[in-house]
Amino acid sequence: MSQATRRMDETDPGFVTAEITDDRPITQIVVETVATVEEVEPTDLSTQLYDSVDPEALDALYDSADDRDGPLAVSFGFDGYEVSIVDGDRITVRPNVTDDCSS
Repeated sequence: MSQATRRMDETDPGFVTAEITDDRPITQIVVETVATVEEVEPTDLSTQLYDSVDPEALDALYDSADDRDGPLAVSFGFDGYEVSIVDGDRITVRPNVTDDCSS
């Protein structure tokens, strides 16, 4: 099973972009990417994804993304970061002051 390719911005160590290269659930890749930023194992994150967003709904949304006519982008707060997912192809994680859902 392949993994997301993660690129850390050298000028901003709290910024990570993960190129999604496999068919794992989007929620799994989100958790792994945030854990990469935190430099911990995914099971050691201080917040659970379901505290920020409905994981089943997020997976379902991106599982059906191929059936859409236009682009799909979602951003939400998770564990002190802003997580942005664009078309299920890329996840961007950057530090955020709040964990409120923004779209």
